Amino acid sequence: EVIHCALWGKGGLAVQELQEDGSMSLVPVDPELRPSATPVYSPDGSLLAVPMEQSVVLFSLLSRSKQGEIPVRGVSQLHFSATGRFLVVFRRYVKAADGKQAEPNLFLFALSDVEHAIEVSSWVQRSFDREKTIQWLEDDSFFAKINTNEVQFFATENLQDAQQPRFRLSSKGVASFAISKGRKDIFVSTFTPSIKGQPGFVEIRKFPQIHDSPITRKSFFKCDSATMKWGGKGSTAALLVKTSTDVDKTGKSYYGESGIYYMKADGSLSQNVKLDKEGPVHDAEFVPDNTGEFIIVFGVMPAVAMLFGSNGEPKFSFGTNMRNSIFCAPHGRFVAIAGFGNLRGGIDVWDLDRKKRIGSSESPCSSTFSWAASSRFFLTAVLSPRLRIDNEVKIFSYFGEERASIQADMEAAIGGWSNEKELKRDTDAVRVKGEFYWAAFAPAKEGIFPDRPSSPNRKAKVAEAQGEKAKAGAYVPPHLKGKDVALPSFRLREDDVNIRAGSLRKQSTSQPVRAVVGMGAEDVAKATKNRRKRNRNKKSSTVGEQKDEEEERAEPITVVEEAEAPKNLDPEAQWAKKEKALKKKLRQIVELQEKKKRGEELNDDQLAKIASQKEVETQLESLRL
Repeated sequence: EVIHCALWGKGGLAVQELQEDGSMSLVPVDPELRPSATPVYSPDGSLLAVPMEQSVVLFSLLSRSKQGEIPVRGVSQLHFSATGRFLVVFRRYVKAADGKQAEPNLFLFALSDVEHAIEVSSWVQRSFDREKTIQWLEDDSFFAKINTNEVQFFATENLQDAQQPRFRLSSKGVASFAISKGRKDIFVSTFTPSIKGQPGFVEIRKFPQIHDSPITRKSFFKCDSATMKWGGKGSTAALLVKTSTDVDKTGKSYYGESGIYYMKADGSLSQNVKLDKEGPVHDAEFVPDNTGEFIIVFGVMPAVAMLFGSNGEPKFSFGTNMRNSIFCAPHGRFVAIAGFGNLRGGIDVWDLDRKKRIGSSESPCSSTFSWAASSRFFLTAVLSPRLRIDNEVKIFSYFGEERASIQADMEAAIGGWSNEKELKRDTDAVRVKGEFYWAAFAPAKEGIFPDRPSSPNRKAKVAEAQGEKAKAGAYVPPHLKGKDVALPSFRLREDDVNIRAGSLRKQSTSQPVRAVVGMGAEDVAKATKNRRKRNRNKKSSTVGEQKDEEEERAEPITVVEEAEAPKNLDPEAQWAKKEKALKKKLRQIVELQEKKKRGEELNDDQLAKIASQKEVETQLESLRL
């Protein structure tokens, strides 16, 4: 099967084709097909909806030809339904003059016949979010649309039914919603932010019994916004809720506070995910294999990436690194943990089945990441307008080996796409006129590409293709190059190569050695040695006196044999002393037995003490005789 990757730049639209053997070719399309906004793939990857100035063009990636056209002007966003049978078209809201009713700007089209799309319904919508405003059930039997203080559900069995809502879920102040995956046991979650001192909350209901009481509810006292993501299917579905506030009242961050919560759809679990490092929650994603496992990147940089089980407990640590984004491959076998945005673009690829890092790469200044439907390739892109120079699209193999680079020629104001060179060898590059605005791999139907494990001989292939690379040295300023000048030993930042991954074990409870701030390791050792010497001198001068409690905690005391005690001690005093010790042991045994009855867990020493009760009673009885 051929893997398609569409690119939109100042030169127009182009398609990169990848063969199974890894060979690639950049194929131009109709030069008149110049998008005015971001194109969108259909769920099966067969169509590409391209917004133009005067219409929306439905373009076939297989035949590279126009299949249909929808006459709507000024479109800014598009959204396909779950099966691709419907297309949502949004254009910017324009306020009507003289207080008249504004014209509809949100449209729903049926694509049963691609060449003749049918308008099903239209609404007036002030804002639109491709992932949140309208959501679909997996079989397209219903879609939901958020409105003021309610979520409306529309049936699509009959196109006439799609004009009026079948159900309404009313909730004052509701800001967003999310629908779980699957065709049975479908759940709907809604989020209401904090308003006028009242806590925000998330509720989960079963569909279509949305008017019943919520199955579970979670309140948040600090929550201005939230992102909800469903994982799993049916009765095993679970929800991740990432909350955030606009202001951090503790003053630790300029960007507010964030938290992460895990909720099961059946109501059996609703808890705050415990994170062992302070700082923001950068990203959270479910693994797309329906096991309920999820990954979170959290904490101040270098951040921690961790895998959690379906019970919400940590399962595996990917270590600490300069990373803030999670990208799971379609089959759920591989995951890329990357550092984009204001980070350097480092990418680590992990095999989740083997819990092993299989490759790393770097793509500086990138803002876009996309997995191929086969899970064998991924791309990164430096796009405009975020960065208007050095625009570039890189294609990597799944283990981080760079296979192709498509660069934008910034010297030319505008031009056509280049088709002079096929990309067959690793790291081949072709230059394209203009800037890049969007790039992504096309999805594919489930089952088209099999789930394949990582290749056993891929390390040899990487070594053969790339050869031995020299280790990068320290940065040398231009004015010091070629001069015998010692470079400073300090660094202005921490290296991002600090990965210590592995399965989680119970951490030691021992307390760290306390030392003066700024004291080196040698100074600490010297101070400890001097303290022990002072303690020994003090002990030798105060034999027979009560030992200082702090000295006992500082180091074990060496027992000094003293003169033998006189043998003519009072026998009655010795008897009383032994009786007191045995009675004390009996009291301790009774206390342990009461703890055991209450269900408290006892250690082996405590259980052995309980078992010695008869022996202690016998000794006490013989002593009294």
